[in-house]
Amino acid sequence: ALYYYLVVIKVMFVDRGQADDQPVPVGQPMAWALGLSTLGVLLLGTFLATPIFDWAASAAKQLF
Repeated sequence: ALYYYLVVIKVMFVDRGQADDQPVPVGQPMAWALGLSTLGVLLLGTFLATPIFDWAASAAKQLF
């Protein structure tokens, strides 16, 4: 399994891509959507994780 993941990393970072590889154009709405979703993931993973877990634990206590 380790070999497989090392090959994936090698292909991602070491091997050269095609000569005709071009960056994907991203429009303004897509950039906003990506930015807002990134912000949401960061907030949920850092500051809001504890309140959400506490809320889920209290909800689970009431079920059982």
